[in-house]
Amino acid sequence: MAVDLSLYASVVDDLTDNEKTLFTTSYTASTFITTLFESKATAAEASGLIWHYRMIQGGRIIALRNSKLMMSFNGTSESWGNLARGRQNRVAYQYYDRPLSQVNQCAATASLWSDFKLAGLNNAGVRTTRPFNYFPRFTAEGLKAGLPWKIWDVQGQQHTTWVGSSVSFESVLDVVTYNKNLIQRVQIA
Repeated sequence: MAVDLSLYASVVDDLTDNEKTLFTTSYTASTFITTLFESKATAAEASGLIWHYRMIQGGRIIALRNSKLMMSFNGTSESWGNLARGRQNRVAYQYYDRPLSQVNQCAATASLWSDFKLAGLNNAGVRTTRPFNYFPRFTAEGLKAGLPWKIWDVQGQQHTTWVGSSVSFESVLDVVTYNKNLIQRVQIA
């Protein structure tokens, strides 16, 4: 999963003008919201539920995970026994195909509770919700401008190394190849 870790990083304040153009423009992201909650067991418990079609419905719950059942090594609903009774710890996942800054948090919360109701989880108790930018990437304009290749051309200059999901997030082979090439190109002194 590609996550924007800039939330946890220090602001880089010594970028050259060229680096500013390359690293701070022509980006977008999607939004992923995870909500940890508990609720009473339902008549039809499952370790996980996924609604793929909801990914294009902006903010709907796309997946529910029952944490207790997901971690059960027995793996079958018949073997869950008492695990499927009583209060259940769950995680709800919501998705928007736009950056977090463009997501109305009140509307996201309303959508969450609406989907809880549809799933029969009227008694949910939310513990915490964490929204974050997911899969940061170049815009179509950034790709047309050749930014991934321009970034490659400046790797290692000015003591800068940039590894972003848009540069290397395609397949395992692409990621490994890119990182191998980066190691060969950038020599740490």
